[in-house]
Amino acid sequence: MNYQTRERSGDQDIFTNHWLAKAHQALASAVTNQQHNRMSNAVRDIYFACFSAVTAVFMNEGKIFQKDSALRSAFQREMIKTGRVDPVWGPFLDWVFHNMQQIDYQPMARFEPDLVQELLEKAECFSSDMETLLEVPNSSFQSPESMVISNTGSPTTLTG
Repeated sequence: MNYQTRERSGDQDIFTNHWLAKAHQALASAVTNQQHNRMSNAVRDIYFACFSAVTAVFMNEGKIFQKDSALRSAFQREMIKTGRVDPVWGPFLDWVFHNMQQIDYQPMARFEPDLVQELLEKAECFSSDMETLLEVPNSSFQSPESMVISNTGSPTTLTG
């Protein structure tokens, strides 16, 4: 097993909402980066949006991963192979991960605007599909800006 499991708790909804909000934030950042012709940054944000959306689903199920590779492996095993999500999302998540790695380690990696637009559209659908797997009502979502991580590692809502 490549993950830790937790019993369901009230904090779990907070963490799930936090990861889902991070997915939305990363998608918005990807759009901004694409609009400003920062295609590599947009692709990196697309990966983090997808990673955050999958993390929200697994967090909602009490599963916590220490590495991206473990999360991607569990995604294949527990979501693709079981038919919980469309099989096209497996190669898509792998592609954006691989290209995020290319951006980080091969500075000459370039992406055409049309490709980035297509990836953005797919990432929005991917994120939406992940949200359908959640049992968390949209009305309880909080943006990451309204949350801080306390010294105990638990998110705390800011007031005021």
